[in-house]
Amino acid sequence: MPAGYSRTPLIKKLGLKEGMKILLVNAPPDYFSLVEANLSSQLLKDKEIPDLDTCICFI
Repeated sequence: MPAGYSRTPLIKKLGLKEGMKILLVNAPPDYFSLVEANLSSQLLKDKEIPDLDTCICFI
């Protein structure tokens, strides 16, 4: 087993749960396949920022 390997799903590591309001900033096009979940119905637009539960930024 390689160092740093974990069987914990990325969505759990990020603490994302069903029903959370999420803001993604500069997310890669394959983001949903990386977290192995389609969270598109939970995504917020910039004007909805006060209502968000979490923000994930990619630099």
